[in-house]
Amino acid sequence: MITAHDGVWGVYVKVMETGEEFLLNDGEYTAASCFKIPLSLYIYEAAAEYKIDLDTKIAFAQEDWEGGTGVLQATKPGTEFSVSELVALAMRESDNIAANMLVRTVGKDELVAFYSACGATVLPLEKNVSSPREMGVFLERMLSLVAKDPAHYGELLRHLFEHDSKNRIAARLPASVQVFNKVGSWPGVVNDVGIVVTDRCTYLICVMSKGTGPTELGEVAISDISLKVYEHIVSRIHTAKRMPDAVGRKILNSVF
Repeated sequence: MITAHDGVWGVYVKVMETGEEFLLNDGEYTAASCFKIPLSLYIYEAAAEYKIDLDTKIAFAQEDWEGGTGVLQATKPGTEFSVSELVALAMRESDNIAANMLVRTVGKDELVAFYSACGATVLPLEKNVSSPREMGVFLERMLSLVAKDPAHYGELLRHLFEHDSKNRIAARLPASVQVFNKVGSWPGVVNDVGIVVTDRCTYLICVMSKGTGPTELGEVAISDISLKVYEHIVSRIHTAKRMPDAVGRKILNSVF
């Protein structure tokens, strides 16, 4: 199915209830805005360890300016935002300036050390690259932390849930299925990584690409991939007689 679409497509899937994994064409891909997931995860972990205060104010500096996605391009230098506000902007609005302010504040060396500690070998800094499997590592870590401390880490899930780019992984899935995702786009790059929660199971799906055509066609490709994965998982797991309740459903009940 993927060969019908332009470009190279990497896909990682993991079913949380069974541990089953699927990996296709893993490798180095431009992460684009998907890197804002591990960035935000690091900040919330640092906050839990009292290394960062989410209420700390950060002043916008001219060096933080960047075009593309976001709402802060017209912000005047010196305008202050709290760390939590910047995380919300980076995750919900995919704001590049907010992400730059956070990276400047926490430091690139600290982020690289964190990514390495998570098991990442393709680090999304400098060249801003990652891989489908490694994006899955970050999402799985987030789920684990939300399960342990929903009051603190649940905010990250809410950001992903209320992010308005639902025209890729979520586009063709039933309305009853909940999707927590983050998209990334760049010329020739169309990505979407997320957590999908059905009534009976929870799975991670990370789709990254390179050398694609127009963004709109890439979005169709991801929606095709997502639907195929969903149909396959549902055909097996939803008909199983002894499947436990969805891991994600339990987590969601503690967050929302």
